[in-house]
Amino acid sequence: MKPDDLAAWMREEHDRVHDLRDKLTAKTATMPRVNVDEWLKEVRDRFEHLRAHLVQHMGLEEHDGYLNSVLELRPTLAPQVDKLNHEHKELRYIMDSIFRDLQQVGAGDNLLIMDVSWRISQFLSYINHHEEHEQLLVTYAFTHEIGTKD
Repeated sequence: MKPDDLAAWMREEHDRVHDLRDKLTAKTATMPRVNVDEWLKEVRDRFEHLRAHLVQHMGLEEHDGYLNSVLELRPTLAPQVDKLNHEHKELRYIMDSIFRDLQQVGAGDNLLIMDVSWRISQFLSYINHHEEHEQLLVTYAFTHEIGTKD
């Protein structure tokens, strides 16, 4: 993938993830006192939308996206690429766990709702951390390729 195409793809994908993340963050920021069932349904829907997008996004990164481009360009970055791929597995595990718990929690489960909301918040911070590492890796790989110095 060419550097300009890769940069555009990453920007679009990260913008989409940020949009989904922001909507989920806004929804989970406070639990209402009434209509909790409706609120839970919206949280579940927004989380599932983010989850589906991230699964697709990570799959593209691993198989057709920038990770292969990074390895082709700079094979010495294989350990960093492996770490990101491993984090994808961890992120999927966390997402599946949260998804399962969201399906089981009910409107009267105040502490469980607070717990799963906190875990969603933590998960979103992990996504941010992961994206920062991806961006640094790509920047490093491609800036060194075009001739910048260490």
